[in-house]
Amino acid sequence: MKEAICWKYKEYMQMTKISVYILILTLVGCATLNSDFDCGKKPGVMCQPVHAVNQAVDRGVLGNEVASQQHGAPMAEDVQVASMGMRAEEHVLRIWIAPYEDANNNYYAASAVYAVVRPGHWIGNPLTMLPVTEE
Repeated sequence: MKEAICWKYKEYMQMTKISVYILILTLVGCATLNSDFDCGKKPGVMCQPVHAVNQAVDRGVLGNEVASQQHGAPMAEDVQVASMGMRAEEHVLRIWIAPYEDANNNYYAASAVYAVVRPGHWIGNPLTMLPVTEE
């Protein structure tokens, strides 16, 4: 009995040593793989903490590179065009009818009835149709 306990203790210690060796080798292996931890300096962004880059974007220092690099024709002048009309939606009232039993002992379950309280309507001036001209 004593020998079985001693044998299990030796096996436990051997597994512990192997686990420690594997842990040490893993840590040493990961530490030697890459010694260059610099940021990948992209144009306009230097090695800075995230909060510093966010502050630079908020101030407008970063993020305008794309807009300044775009060239082309100037924007068209403002032209008045017919716009889509806006419609106010209807207001619907939900009426709940509680469950009840009538005089003939018929049971009616709870139900709901929907009623339009205020109909929908157009807001602003309605669109006018432009005459079609054939060319």
